[in-house]
Amino acid sequence: MLLALELSLKEKIEKQYEEWMACCPNKKSEIDAWIKSADEDEAVCMKYLYAYMHPCDIVSYDVEVIASYVKATLDMYANVPYAKQVPAELFFTYVLCVRVNNEDLDKSREWIYRQLVDRVKDKKTMVEAALEVNYWCYEKATYIPSDDRTLAPFGMCNSARGRCGEESTLAVSAMRSVGIPARQCYVPRWAHCDDNHAWVEVWADGDWHYLGACEPEPVLDKGWFTAAASKAMLVHAKAFSDLESSAEIAYKTPLYALMNVTERYADCAKLTVTVTDHGVPVQNVSVLFCLVNYSELFPLHKEKTASDGSVSFMTGKGDLYVCTVYNGKYLGQKIDMREQQSVVLKMEQAADPEKMEGIIEERFDLNPPIEAMPKSTGAQMKSVHEARLAECEKIRADYEEGFVKEDKDNSDPWNRYFVNARGNRQELEKFRQMTEFTDEDKRLMLDTLRDKDFLDTTAEVLASYLRAALPYKNNFCTELYQKYLLAPRAGHEKLMGSRSRIVSLLSEKNVFPQDGTVTAKMVWEYVNHGLNTVPDYGTGNWPAEADGCIKCEIITEVSKRVVFVEICRAIGILARLNPVTGKAESVCEKNGEICFESMEKEVQKIDEPEKQVTLTLVNKSDRKLEYWLHMTIARFENDVYQTQNYDDLAIEPGEEKELSLAKGAYRIITTQRQIDGGVSCIASSFVMSEDRVFELRQAPAKIAEKCHEAELSDATVQQVTAEGKMVGDPVLMTSLYQGQKSILVFADPGKEPTEHLFQEILECKEAYKRQGYRVIIALENTDVLKNETLQRVLNAGLNLVCVTVKNDAYLYQLHEALHVGDERLPYAVAVNTEGKGLFAFANYNIRTAWTLMEILDAKG
Repeated sequence: MLLALELSLKEKIEKQYEEWMACCPNKKSEIDAWIKSADEDEAVCMKYLYAYMHPCDIVSYDVEVIASYVKATLDMYANVPYAKQVPAELFFTYVLCVRVNNEDLDKSREWIYRQLVDRVKDKKTMVEAALEVNYWCYEKATYIPSDDRTLAPFGMCNSARGRCGEESTLAVSAMRSVGIPARQCYVPRWAHCDDNHAWVEVWADGDWHYLGACEPEPVLDKGWFTAAASKAMLVHAKAFSDLESSAEIAYKTPLYALMNVTERYADCAKLTVTVTDHGVPVQNVSVLFCLVNYSELFPLHKEKTASDGSVSFMTGKGDLYVCTVYNGKYLGQKIDMREQQSVVLKMEQAADPEKMEGIIEERFDLNPPIEAMPKSTGAQMKSVHEARLAECEKIRADYEEGFVKEDKDNSDPWNRYFVNARGNRQELEKFRQMTEFTDEDKRLMLDTLRDKDFLDTTAEVLASYLRAALPYKNNFCTELYQKYLLAPRAGHEKLMGSRSRIVSLLSEKNVFPQDGTVTAKMVWEYVNHGLNTVPDYGTGNWPAEADGCIKCEIITEVSKRVVFVEICRAIGILARLNPVTGKAESVCEKNGEICFESMEKEVQKIDEPEKQVTLTLVNKSDRKLEYWLHMTIARFENDVYQTQNYDDLAIEPGEEKELSLAKGAYRIITTQRQIDGGVSCIASSFVMSEDRVFELRQAPAKIAEKCHEAELSDATVQQVTAEGKMVGDPVLMTSLYQGQKSILVFADPGKEPTEHLFQEILECKEAYKRQGYRVIIALENTDVLKNETLQRVLNAGLNLVCVTVKNDAYLYQLHEALHVGDERLPYAVAVNTEGKGLFAFANYNIRTAWTLMEILDAKG
């Protein structure tokens, strides 16, 4: 036996396996049959994985899929020397574990291991191995924003790019494949900007360390996000088992533990909230610890009060908004963690959202923690590292060169599908060549897919959806057929091609009448009462496969809506998830109009006009207001404000927009993100019992009060022309901006963040000219002067000077003076006429060029 396990650990795994898998005896019999032919190591690993497996994974994946991870992991364990240094609890939790996030389990572990084993097996330390793995990840993929569905490793490698959640999923999978314990670290929402981020922690040589996924650094515990993480209010990591015994555990269930690891990254304090009602502690009510991000009050953490009415949360030293509901009444309060670490929510002061009169307005500001400055990397190490990065980028670029390019003349209608498929083109080509379908039918289905679907689908999966839908094609008009029956996707799930299996299983089990009289309501009844609902303990951010639920006769609450849509479409019933509420609906046509009927009783039906009211939004601000960026609308349901999804809502100044809403209690939040990352909020609560006009206003920008007046260090620079010729002798940088309102830009031409800023400067050039701003572009060398966008800036007629400066210490001092820890370029500084630094931005921030102008107007 390879694994030397204590008897107590084996017994714990065995006990949990038997207890948890009792919820699914059908699948347990399959697992037990596999275990009978397995060796002792394989058996205990298999039991461990199923003992803590999410129910959606239990029903969605064949036993052989899970077995592939067991076999690949044990093969690695036998051949990678340092793997045996890993304690058993860490091995099971962070090496053997098949899941990172909500990605598809794509059986990629053995392939990744074969790719990496020769690169790591001779490394002297696990730290060296982890750094090498991350270089491989960067060869395979880099960052690009994308939708919420998480690509698995194969899809990510096909794409060669993905969002941070996908980069970290790939990197954690790669680390585990070669025996390095790894987990995804996650900031659910930043306190200082409208976004989130994920990275990786690895256990190497006896301790946990962090690194940016697919973003190599020459050392561990360094990343572009180091400074940003110092401003986080919560950083957490998840372990998909209860073997984790860390003191950092914030929340634990039989299936997983959630670790609050914020103290590794930021200065923290513990906040204690006590809920009372007329002085009496209130037990077992949920307290939400929130910040405002994307203009909604987002709960970072939710926990129920103990017998003394209190609950605690370790968090960063910024501002939070805490709230609770008791007996239908809501109460919230802003907390400044720099000054206050305890608060009492007195529920006698609470209000019932559904009985409010008029509009109740609450104004508050939430400010992020102070940013910490990371250590600078040594120049020699940086040089070697940059050469290695260039090698990785070339490998990836050579791979991408084989992708299909956009056809400018649109001569091939399939070109856009092949462009989206990137490294997965061969599967699209196979689907195109299938002769059982017409080209029109194929493209009708492909047009319903999201761009990401083309990266990891297969020809057979696509064919299975089309094959299942075609018998119903003539029953509906093209629009209804395409959107609500042919379309493979209901929500954010991966396309698995299970509709034919759904039909077969429903028939085998005699679930519905065979005479064609099945209705959507019958499907909803079956999903809710014909299947046994099992707990998912709050990990429900991925749904189960419908065929697996039918076969195993279990389902999770979060899966019901997607499974309802999948079953309906498989048997020829039109269905969808409401794009605003996410609730399950059937679809039909009445009197020439498309109608949607909710399956969920708490939601009013759209075809019941007496239960709908009109909210007219009037933009009274001086800017275009966009949903999520500047405002959100939430409906009070089941004791919580649920943010509604109006992705495309945007209102110009003075414009009106009408929304049809179900009667009920609502809250509108408008926000103004301040230049230092703080957010000023106006929360307006009211009841929609009749039509209402609501005037949208933003809190004012606080530019002047957020600015610094920092002394800036100096350095010797060389002025150069656009052609690269030196102008005069070297001079001090301060001599170029003294006495003038100036914008100093340290640039990295050709890199996307700098390109964005250059484009914005060009868009602002007339305003810059009118104001007479001095613009100083600082470059490391003249080689980059060939960049086209830089040349356009240099020749835009601005009051501009271009210089070369290579002095990392000087740039670090400028970062330090203005409290900007992010070392990425561009670095743009607003400087007043006295030569003082007012504010600075690193990397790309939207509207930086305009914001610099506003700062100079306010404080220059």
